[in-house]
Amino acid sequence: NVATTSLEAEYLTRNLSGTRLDTLVDRLLMAKELQRWHPKISINHLAASCMNQQPIPEETMNPAWYPCPLLDEDICLYYKVRPFACRSMASHVGCKGRNAAQISDELVAINELFLQVIEHLDANGITGNLIDVVLWKTRAPVSREDVRFSDPAEPPFPFVANRTIGQLIVDPIYQDKLSSIWQKVTSII
Repeated sequence: NVATTSLEAEYLTRNLSGTRLDTLVDRLLMAKELQRWHPKISINHLAASCMNQQPIPEETMNPAWYPCPLLDEDICLYYKVRPFACRSMASHVGCKGRNAAQISDELVAINELFLQVIEHLDANGITGNLIDVVLWKTRAPVSREDVRFSDPAEPPFPFVANRTIGQLIVDPIYQDKLSSIWQKVTSII
């Protein structure tokens, strides 16, 4: 149940070759029939909705629906090319047996900033569940019908359109600490 942008899926698939990519696609094709989370809005859409005091859609996600298809016996087979949402799980205690990472609020704030930047860099792309986005990127069938679309501003289910950053989601407690990070990021993007 990992949200992934098309940019991240591109990075993942470009850095795998031959049988490693084929194995990934096979694992994802098996997992696509399982119940999974589909984001209703992207993180930058969430930020804009909060800024404009618009309602936020309810999301239904249950970590118990299935284990991550990138894992084999709790080890990520694609660790070096995993999406940022996975990279950001820097737990300060061991996760094994806990089913959740324990992450400081400050690190969550930093991670949210970078998730927004990644989406911003992929503003003409899509966000969706890792399974769907990677299968779409590799042109494997995402659903019972092969999903192809020409207008990324209105992608079909199970995808949502990416947006540029209009507003950051930063807890006021961390605004001062993150301002230097934000200044460095904006000088690059």
